Amino acid sequence: MRNWVNGPPLNYAAGIEIGVNAVHVVVLGYGRHSRHASPWLRLLHTGRGTVVAGATSGVDILEPRDVASALVDAFGGPQEVQGWSGAQTSVGLPPSTVLTRTVTLSQLTGHRASRATCLMPAQRRGEPTTLDRFEEGVLAEAERMMSLERNELCVDWFRAPSANDVEQATIVATTRQQVQTRVTTAALAGLRVSTVDGEADAALRACRYWAHIRHPAARACVALWAGPDDTRTWCLRDGAIELVMIGDRGFDMDRLRVWAHHAAPAVIVTAGSAAEFGRRTPDPEHLARALGCVVEPFDPARCCPCVDPTKSLQTGPHYAVAFGLALRGVE
Repeated sequence: MRNWVNGPPLNYAAGIEIGVNAVHVVVLGYGRHSRHASPWLRLLHTGRGTVVAGATSGVDILEPRDVASALVDAFGGPQEVQGWSGAQTSVGLPPSTVLTRTVTLSQLTGHRASRATCLMPAQRRGEPTTLDRFEEGVLAEAERMMSLERNELCVDWFRAPSANDVEQATIVATTRQQVQTRVTTAALAGLRVSTVDGEADAALRACRYWAHIRHPAARACVALWAGPDDTRTWCLRDGAIELVMIGDRGFDMDRLRVWAHHAAPAVIVTAGSAAEFGRRTPDPEHLARALGCVVEPFDPARCCPCVDPTKSLQTGPHYAVAFGLALRGVE
């Protein structure tokens, strides 16, 4: 979908976060001034829709039509939804619905895998290729992770950083039902989902973008996210994750201090529910004093200019997941 707004044509990307009591949406416009230029972003829309009681239970969507109605409200009404229907739309999955495991490639292929040969096809006719064995190994590992049959699962994988020169893969698995209910809910609202992504990954993507735009010279930063059922602390240097702490029990102030002593982070970016900071997460101001940096709450309007500066948009750190999901459609 394209539209002329204050200059070059816009493509659209939308992010949808479905929570227990509300849904949050963000729509971004993006494009390029020339074939070789980096993409630029415009914040087109943010919105919140209230989910009626009983439509969800924890992370499960019980009444897709009621949640779809909240989505329509968040986008501004049926006519506005129709205008965004061609957007690259991404919807989030809560962390508790996703299991992740990193294994060596040799575990998945049944033999020792090297960097040169781990994904090369077999040479003999009729033999299954190494890639075939690898994919079968991924599915088998996902079945063990989730204790479900593969036809009940949605599985993805990607190369993980090697450890001691041993190639690794990270497997991400969730139930097909969790994906299907979210895709169906969006469809009932008139939207076609192109990508399903983890909410934690989306929050991290938004915090990374904030640090890149607001602190372009900084090499290191900390991202702190308070989600509905989980918290994450990421320590980033040169864009890479060097340390991650999950939940309040997984938080280790001593490890964070040691990392900060070497990395010298410039900023702590907070995302998610502001009410949870200091309750289910470390207090950001306390962390900032301990690490010698500043705290900045994520705000989509401050890192992505609005197309219409006179338009009043809802903003704040609780839009980080939806913003990060919309960014997925831009990548």
